[in-house]
Amino acid sequence: MTAALRQAWVQLQGASLPYAAAALIFYAVSVVLMGQRWRLILRGMGQRVRLRDTTFTHLTSVFVNNVTPGRVGGEVFRVAMLRRRTGLPTRQVIASLGWDRLTDAVPVVLMLALSLPTLLRVLPVRVESPLRLGLGAAVAGLLAGWALWRWPRVVALRRRYVQKLAVFTIRRSELFAAMLLSCFLWALDSFRLWLVAAALQVPLSGWQAVPLSMVILLGGLFPTIGGLGAVEGGLTAALCLFGARLEQALAVTALERGISYVLATGAGGALLAALGGGSLWRTARGKQAAAQGGDAPAADPTQGLAAPGAGDASPARPLLPSELAAGPAAPLNH
Repeated sequence: MTAALRQAWVQLQGASLPYAAAALIFYAVSVVLMGQRWRLILRGMGQRVRLRDTTFTHLTSVFVNNVTPGRVGGEVFRVAMLRRRTGLPTRQVIASLGWDRLTDAVPVVLMLALSLPTLLRVLPVRVESPLRLGLGAAVAGLLAGWALWRWPRVVALRRRYVQKLAVFTIRRSELFAAMLLSCFLWALDSFRLWLVAAALQVPLSGWQAVPLSMVILLGGLFPTIGGLGAVEGGLTAALCLFGARLEQALAVTALERGISYVLATGAGGALLAALGGGSLWRTARGKQAAAQGGDAPAADPTQGLAAPGAGDASPARPLLPSELAAGPAAPLNH
């Protein structure tokens, strides 16, 4: 393994700069297009926002996603950041995020279907294995039984979700344009992975780049910070499955994560600091720590004390021992 890492480092040093630069440029373009897609969604909901607001919010949320596990913190941060920059109602921002994620459904389902043969080959048992068929049938049976058992509740939840979402309707023209843009974004992501492989002279077809995009997507859902470990392991395994040597797979994975994780996290963090979102980030972290710690913070000793001269509403000051011995003060003679 040590020898493979050394050879991967040698390959990284000999990477083609034009291909690597093109991959970096395409990643930056995809960030802007993500902001434009969100902007189209908001415009379809009757809200006009600037492209830089949605783009900057998305890039800063990439930083939050990459330093928190599960990719949930980034979505929450997107809502808070865009609301802070535009003043839009929180419920409307959340609804726009729901529509934004919905536009990914069609391309992701198509790409998963194309990636299914590769994903099945990654499994530890073969496709024709009786064990695999038995496990698949058992899982399908459990899912079907659960669906029949919980079907009334599922229908009720769906009806409630549709009713809530119907309040924030969107024009079909903007929704269709956002869906087309989403398909182009996923194709661009696969092409960027092909550029990364080409920079290291690793043979990779366009169709093989599609499963790599799905590996990154699924790896990012693992409950680790930024999907670390899951994404790298999945990419390396898939590249080896496609015929790349171990050192080549490690080099491609390192270059890809250097762009989509290291550089993107650094750019998002720097932008967050420049936009003054650091206080928002610290506040969110403080609330999370307080919720997880269980211990209430120490109270301020001066909290609850009224200012001098506040009248009868201020609490009485306890008497000192010398004042108790002297007795009540005599009234002043005028």
